[in-house]
Amino acid sequence: MSFFRFFDCDLTTVDDGEMFNVARCNDNNTLVFVVPFFGGASGINSFDKMATLASNISKYADNALGSTDWK
Repeated sequence: MSFFRFFDCDLTTVDDGEMFNVARCNDNNTLVFVVPFFGGASGINSFDKMATLASNISKYADNALGSTDWK
């Protein structure tokens, strides 16, 4: 929650996902994702985990904000 407060996110929009937490900021035009740290036993410690995380974030953003071409 500290990350979301720092970015002045709307705390009523916090969504707890399997691999990340996300909240909306900037009049609902921006999504802030909080993800596990890279490295460590329970963090993002392999290319496969990183690729899965990136894919899940992309899908979530497309569903939340509409399809984009920023990828």
